[in-house]
Amino acid sequence: MYHSRRYESGFTLIEALFQLLFLVIFANLIVFIIAQFFELTSIKDQRIEADWEICVTDINRYFTVDSFIKLSDDGLTVSVTRNNQQYHIRFMNQTLWKHEKGGNETLLTGLKHAHFSLNGNELSLTAKLENGAEKERIFIVAQSPE
Repeated sequence: MYHSRRYESGFTLIEALFQLLFLVIFANLIVFIIAQFFELTSIKDQRIEADWEICVTDINRYFTVDSFIKLSDDGLTVSVTRNNQQYHIRFMNQTLWKHEKGGNETLLTGLKHAHFSLNGNELSLTAKLENGAEKERIFIVAQSPE
């Protein structure tokens, strides 16, 4: 009554435990990778938000009591005259630029869209950032006496 187990298929207990161990380790690794991805996405969004705040703070420096502004017809450029100096803040090629005396300074990159509008003495900057967030900032300005 001796039967050979040579042709029987299946797993031994040790093989099943090794496969279970491998599955647990692999699942933990996948969870760790997904958590890191969401953390990096959050850090990128925080960087984009910080860049926006720095940009609007820089732009606000040019709108002083003794400065005058003029808005282009397409709403993409604001010209600022202050102390007989002229600056142009312009949206071009997904970037906000400050143009002064033949040179350009980058204010903010990665914009999908940006537009200036003027309502009385309120200059509004609306922008769609690279992460899809839409932002708006209103500046109090003096219009050019033209």
